[in-house]
Amino acid sequence: VKYLRTDFKLNQAGLVWVDPGSFLPNVNLDSTARFSRYNIFMKINGPVSEMDLQLTSDPPLTQNTIVRMLTLQRESAGSNEVTGDDMANLMTVGLQMTVLGDVEMFVKQTLGLDQFRIYTGKTRSGIGFESVYDRNKELTADEKNQYNVLVSKYLNDNFMLGYTTSFDAVDRSIFGQYDISKHMNVTYSRSYDMSRDPKDWYGLEYKISF
Repeated sequence: VKYLRTDFKLNQAGLVWVDPGSFLPNVNLDSTARFSRYNIFMKINGPVSEMDLQLTSDPPLTQNTIVRMLTLQRESAGSNEVTGDDMANLMTVGLQMTVLGDVEMFVKQTLGLDQFRIYTGKTRSGIGFESVYDRNKELTADEKNQYNVLVSKYLNDNFMLGYTTSFDAVDRSIFGQYDISKHMNVTYSRSYDMSRDPKDWYGLEYKISF
């Protein structure tokens, strides 16, 4: 099931025709997706004409935050503010939905990718586990006008490998994430730019649910 440009894996689904003679069934659907460090859970219940859709996550986020994160296709947890970076990405989202949607789906299916998306800003800003310094640093004029491509793939249930590049191939980054357990993962990325001096970033994250 695809929702907000995100593929959800069906865990359980059913259609039941409750009202005799009615063409529209009741839907009962339970599905999961992985976005960056989050497991997203989507449940749908009710008649097709008035379905009740619920989104939850682990670590927990509000439904509005999850919708915003999936719509922008970037991690935006911890704040309900819409930044300039978010506004730029909203324009990219519109472009993808109207022009690149079919291309995005074709590339993902053909190459068997978990993620294939276009976004603006720094190449690292789309990875989802950049440092607090990276997140709070203002974008330069060139970065605001820079378009990037991200591809990633889970090689198994625990290990994800990805690559980002700007359209001009000047800035690029490789990154990976390994889930040690449900609550702990390690991340790594190496970024390149015009200086040709790679920058390495390591991270260890522990998730606490409360």
